[in-house]
Amino acid sequence: MNRFRRGLLELWAMFVLAVAVGFLGPFGTYHNDPFVYRVSVWFLLLMGAYLLVRPLMLILDMVANATSLPARPLRFWGAVVATAPVAALWSIIGEDTLRAEEGYLLLVSFALLCGLAVFAVTEWAGWADRRVRARLSVAEVDVSKFQESAPPELRDDRDTEEGTSQASDPPLRARLSPAFVSPIVALQSEDHYVRVYGANSSELLLMRLQDAIAEMGNVRGERVHRSWWVALSGVEAFGRSGRAWVVRIAGGKRVPVARASVERLQKSGFLPDVPRKDCVGRVET
Repeated sequence: MNRFRRGLLELWAMFVLAVAVGFLGPFGTYHNDPFVYRVSVWFLLLMGAYLLVRPLMLILDMVANATSLPARPLRFWGAVVATAPVAALWSIIGEDTLRAEEGYLLLVSFALLCGLAVFAVTEWAGWADRRVRARLSVAEVDVSKFQESAPPELRDDRDTEEGTSQASDPPLRARLSPAFVSPIVALQSEDHYVRVYGANSSELLLMRLQDAIAEMGNVRGERVHRSWWVALSGVEAFGRSGRAWVVRIAGGKRVPVARASVERLQKSGFLPDVPRKDCVGRVET
């Protein structure tokens, strides 16, 4: 996920929300303030709600990853719990604008709607970010075709049960929860954490990517990007779009390959050195 793009999508949605609320003009602002002023004030107030609710949702995402609890319900209830501090903030810095003669309870009710709106904005931004990424199409290279010409040492993990068994229990597995039952297929750096991918699940670990790679032991794989390491046994297909490469791993996720690493990976035998015409199919990434 591109965090910068995700942030821009959320800020855009918050601005659209501020325009809508400013147009409606709640708390008596419709008749007392011009439209542009209403929008600017409500954008600042809604961003105050966003800055309180969004960090709490990020914390709850980490809790969900650490405890295997469902992330979306946790984020939803986090937005609800954040209603109280949002209302308190508005009562202090927005009393002239809000004109809440009806009292604090009405302010809490409106803050609840805003907290849920922030939740909806983040959910929409996640969906929109996935749609943006899905617009990039690449042509796939059949892995089985490539394996026929791959060096023997790279075929071991796929072609022998012994290799599969040996690669299934690297030291890193000891850090994962019992619910993580599939082989490790990829590692992704996320700030100070590493996301460990299996075929059907993923977990976050508080460690550096290079340390996680070291704990993969004898599992054959390559660091294909500064933020990604991929196990050879987890590769389902390779993809090309011009000079750009992606790797599809077990579970369907597509991992970018740094252009500076393509030549190295082809020399090592991890990536196939095939012409464009040998790529098959069209897939979304």
